[in-house]
Amino acid sequence: MVTLAGSLLPTFGTFAGLTTVILSKHRIGPLTVPWTSSRSSKPFMKAGLPATSALIMEDISGVKNVVSATGFTTELLASCISGESGTPWNQNKGQERMRIMAKKEEIISRIKAGGLVAVIRAESTEQAFKITEACIAGGVAAIEITFTVPGAADLIKELAAKYKKGPMIIGAGTVLDPESARAAILAGAEYIVSPSLNVETVRLCNRYRVPCTPGAMTAKEVVECLEAGADIVKIFPGELFGPAIIKAIRGPLPQADLMPTGGVSLENVSEWIKAGAVAVGVGGSLTAGAKTGDYESITRTAREFMEKIKAARAQ
Repeated sequence: MVTLAGSLLPTFGTFAGLTTVILSKHRIGPLTVPWTSSRSSKPFMKAGLPATSALIMEDISGVKNVVSATGFTTELLASCISGESGTPWNQNKGQERMRIMAKKEEIISRIKAGGLVAVIRAESTEQAFKITEACIAGGVAAIEITFTVPGAADLIKELAAKYKKGPMIIGAGTVLDPESARAAILAGAEYIVSPSLNVETVRLCNRYRVPCTPGAMTAKEVVECLEAGADIVKIFPGELFGPAIIKAIRGPLPQADLMPTGGVSLENVSEWIKAGAVAVGVGGSLTAGAKTGDYESITRTAREFMEKIKAARAQ
């Protein structure tokens, strides 16, 4: 039997490769869950969750709030764990919730795996589309369409429809408020990036299980982003301090996933990665060829970035 009660009591369980961590911060009364390993894995296996996915429920104000934050009820979680709680397992509803949760983790994993987010700023939708195509040809898996691009939401919608089943992830950048974030998500954006922290924007993204990357420049701001629920923290503008800022912040905050944007170039991208950046956001140094219509140079530059990131990680 596993009993969740008391202060900061951690409970760990592994179900078909899925690790669940529950932390109860306040005493809200005991929640006793039968622990039957042979039966507990079935709901997770039915949900089709990949073995590499991790469902982490962190301490908020108690088990019920923790579970609600992930889209579950306490009773449904108990049903997931044991397969025999008082509440029957709703397979269809449970599968959909698990897929949504797994999708968010998958997007974050793909951004980290690729290591490069192409930041697209352009004077027109047509130019932005050409830049995007050139980046994709160069092996870039994550594209960030900034909301400074005219008709950004329409462009995101078009790209999302075209590459729905492809290897590319379409995100929205320079998102300053929850209204813009919601418009981007409805258009098909799979992740949201902001130059600074807007707590309401992060809350909205978490509400719809969309990865959110707000910007920060100091350790204090990084902590505030983490407390708000950020998935990755964007270090911006990166050129103010250079790669050393990543190592400096990760010293006291090793749990922070940091992605510098601004000041990342072919000359220093290896330093950013070696310093501990999980990915880098690159704009002008990648897309400069668009100003002269030389989109092939964007493709070549993208390939060079990808090669340098791979090599830096191998060291």
